[in-house]
Amino acid sequence: MKLILSTENTGTESQDQVIELAIIDADTAQTLFNQRFKPSVFIKEQAAAVHGITLGALTHIKTWAYYHDHILEIIKCAESIMTYNADFDFRLMRQTAEAFDRVWPQTITPCRDLRAAYADIAQIEFSEYYGTWKWQKLEVACQQQGIDVSDLKTHNALDDCRATQRLYKKLQGAFDAYWKPFVKPQSTKYEEFKENIEEISQLFSQGIPINHIHQKLIQDGKITLSYTHFTKFFKDYT
Repeated sequence: MKLILSTENTGTESQDQVIELAIIDADTAQTLFNQRFKPSVFIKEQAAAVHGITLGALTHIKTWAYYHDHILEIIKCAESIMTYNADFDFRLMRQTAEAFDRVWPQTITPCRDLRAAYADIAQIEFSEYYGTWKWQKLEVACQQQGIDVSDLKTHNALDDCRATQRLYKKLQGAFDAYWKPFVKPQSTKYEEFKENIEEISQLFSQGIPINHIHQKLIQDGKITLSYTHFTKFFKDYT
């Protein structure tokens, strides 16, 4: 089963936690999990202004710890997991699990970042600085593809899952083709990637997002390949 998940959080920093998680079936949109959690940290004002969830609304509900094992049971059985910001969502879930003394697995079912994939597929606007196509907000991507999401609320985990699922189904052939394994090209670009694989693996194991790793290697003058090539080499390597 292919899954789609989305989170809402107390903020975006290293101590922040997930306060809402939804998981649905990518093919049928069936809801598999939809729950809010009481965090052990404050919700930042900026985050609350976006999703509208206050600490007072979470006072009498259970923490992540209560649902941790059930969440892992769902995602471990998945063929793949799609989100509209994979690095961020999985970093926040790992932080939350660790904040409640729960073990987050080192390896997870293949994760697909639909936001990055959509940028490469749609090719709306190119960033010369990053050498890749610019990411689009979820609601903007749906609008670009003529997808009706008027019945959904933005920055609500379950509704964001549903919007992501509609985008995936609209362009499923393109997304599935994008994520297919490919043969490593014996090129200078791939040689650049191989020469830095030890550093790449080390940074990734520290929880650093792929786009930040790519940017660091570019700035250090170690690679010249675009973010698109970099992520494809990385997906094939992992």
